[in-house]
This record gives sequence, structure tokens and C-alpha cells, in this order.
Amino acid sequence: MEPTPQDLQRLENENRRLREAVEELSALNEVSVTISGSFSVQDINERIIARVVKHTQASQGAIFLLAEQSSAPMETVVRAKDSHVQESAVHMNLALTGWMIKNQRPLNASRVNDPEKIMTHMNETVRSTLSVPLRAQGRFIGALTVYNKQNADGFLPADTRFLSIVAGQSAQVIETARLMEEEKRLQKLQAESQKERDAAGVVQQTMLPSHLPSVRGYDIEAAYRPAGEVGGDGYDIVPLDKDRVFMILWDVSGKGIAAALVMAQTRALVRAHLGPWSDLDAGLREMARDVSEYVSIWSEPERYLTAFLATLDTRTHRMSYICAGHNPPMMTTSDGVASTLDAGGIPLGLMRGAEFVTATIEFAPGSRIVVFSDGVTELFDEQGVDYGEERLQNFLSQQAASSSAETVQRLMTHLDEFRGKALPSDDITLVVIRRTPLPSP
Repeated sequence: MEPTPQDLQRLENENRRLREAVEELSALNEVSVTISGSFSVQDINERIIARVVKHTQASQGAIFLLAEQSSAPMETVVRAKDSHVQESAVHMNLALTGWMIKNQRPLNASRVNDPEKIMTHMNETVRSTLSVPLRAQGRFIGALTVYNKQNADGFLPADTRFLSIVAGQSAQVIETARLMEEEKRLQKLQAESQKERDAAGVVQQTMLPSHLPSVRGYDIEAAYRPAGEVGGDGYDIVPLDKDRVFMILWDVSGKGIAAALVMAQTRALVRAHLGPWSDLDAGLREMARDVSEYVSIWSEPERYLTAFLATLDTRTHRMSYICAGHNPPMMTTSDGVASTLDAGGIPLGLMRGAEFVTATIEFAPGSRIVVFSDGVTELFDEQGVDYGEERLQNFLSQQAASSSAETVQRLMTHLDEFRGKALPSDDITLVVIRRTPLPSP
């Protein structure tokens, strides 16, 4: 029995559907291989959109993602065109963008079939468009869109099905592309920020004394260790003349570059006030008042600094000092008895018009003063226990026969052993001034 024309037509239609199914499966398999392959993210996106344009016989297509920081609601991630078609690149206009964001479902429109009236807002070069949503982890992130199906009035339902499957397969990869780009930008910014912090750290180190002055009859040592690249602690020790020496240790509130800038300004102000003071107490008070006034006027409201300022007269062995909101220093005698200086005042820069008072101590042979920032006493161990003043006092009591250098070195080691693997929460700064003991009889 010979086949009828109807049989032949039915067989031809079946073969055509089989070819189309095979082509679709082949295209989907290629997209799947691309997604799972060892290509770069940009290369994956380009391969996906190129495969989509080819399979749907579109003249061009693009992947659009929701813009987080842009004047347009969506931005192009990647675009592809059929090289045989000469036409300008089509952009995602506001009408199509708004519709996709609102409805988040496939849209197939053409000049002959435009139920949503999208084509009336499109450029006249656009004859047809097909757009499907991209969802990553259930969240709408953008759209996969093709334009101008060649040799046809519009895209077919099979094109919509194909594009939807591709969107479902590739949305997470496309989202990953954006996240990777954001991570690269963040890493670049972090690298630039790190360079700035490194530079600030180097500048900060140069603002600390490169060497300590030699003071007749006294043994002086200091140490500084920032908790990060840049800190707000600092110290300075400067001879006023052959018999008198000035010292300051300060701790700026907060951390980072802003604190370091206040530290630099403080050091400059302090240095500008140093001179041949006839009255050490009056000189200290004037310095503290002027520095405090400057910081309170020109710094941020929450920016202030605690400080210990002092002058030592090596002829009389008297030290005049101001403790401006700072941790009270500790003093030990030659036989190891430790005590805390009790005179204090408000931090520098905390309020306008602040006045400061001085106090005086005397150095007996073998006695020492230990000035420190709160990074010492507020250092925590792995269990969250702080080092505290009592522990510091006990340690210093055992260093009666130690030089200032030995005391600083041993204390820094002791602090490291105490905190273990815990990270320091604040800068650590120390200044130790010890009067040389009298020779044994």
C-alpha cells in the first residue's frame, strides 16, 4: 500500500519535530557543558548568550542584571550579535525593564502580536523580542533577552521554552559572575586601602623618637606596638636643656588613620610648645590647655586623647606631671614596693576651656615610673580575662633590680604569654624611667 500525501506530510512533520528536538537537546547540552566547564565566568556568559542567539535565530541578545548602583534599573553584563546581521545594539528600555521587574515571567512580543503594548515603546528597529527572567536562589536578578527573530514575525513558543530552560540552568552562574566582579572590586579597594594604611603606619613610626635621649643619672626605655597597621598611641621624650627632660605618652580615642592624624597633630603641637621653660609646672599647664583646646575645636566630637605629660629635673630629681584622663602610672621603689600615682584630670580635647593641674613626685635612687596605655591593662587572654592593674603591679614589684630595657622587654614577653592566641584589642605603649641606683657600699 503506497503512502498517501497525508502520510508523507505527517512523516515529514514528525521528522522536523525530531530534528528540532535534537537541536534543542544539543544546544541545551552545550549550555550545560559550558556552565560546568573550566571556563572563566565572563567566557561562560559569552558562550551562553552566543548559543541562545544562534539557536533561537535571533539577530542579537543580551544578559541584563539588576543594577545596584546605576541610573538605569538594569545593566548589560554581556551581549552577542549575529555577525551576518547589520543592526545597532538594542538596549533594555524602561518599558521592558519595568514589565520584567514587575511580572517576572517570560514575555514574547512582536509588531504583529503585542498584547502587553511593549513594542510601542521599543525602537523601530526592533521587530520582535523575547525576554525571560533570571532567578538565583528564588530571587529575581535580571533577564535573558533576544531580539529580532530572523525570517519570522516573532519568536515561537519553543523559543520561550528553550530560553526559560537556559535561564534556569545559568542564572546562578550569571549571578556568580557579578559577585566575582564585586569581589574583585572590593579586593582592589582593600588593596588600595591597605597601601594607605601601610603608608600611614610608616609615617606614624617616623613620628616616634628614633632614639631615646641620654639623661644623666637615669635609665629610660620605651616600646610601642599597634594593635593594627595604624594606631592612636604615641610617645615623645625630648631634652629641654642639659638638666631637664620632657616626656609625654598619649592615647587617641578610636583607631585607624583618623586617630593617627590626631596623634600627628598632637605631636606637632607639643613640639611647638617646648622651649626653655623657666617654670616647668606653668609650661606643662599651658601646653595641656592649648593642645586640649586645639583638639576640641578641630577634631571630630568623639575624638579626644588621654595623656601623661611630665618634666623631670635631674638636679632635684623632681618630676612635675599632668595625668589627663590617662591610666595612672605606677611607681616602684628600689626594694620593689609598687604604688599608683593618684593625681588625675580630664582628657585633652574633651571639652572647651579645660584647665589642668600639675602634681609632683620625687625619684629616690633605684626608683622608677612606668607609664603605659590601656592596651596593657585591658589586654585579654583566651578566656576573656583582662590583664588588669593588680597583675601589672605584681609584675613590676619583681623587677626591682632590672634595668628599664629589661623591664620593658620582660613585660612585653609576659603580656604575650598572658594573651596566648587571643588578639590584642588595643595599642600597647610603654615608657619606663628609672633613676640609677646608688653603688653598693
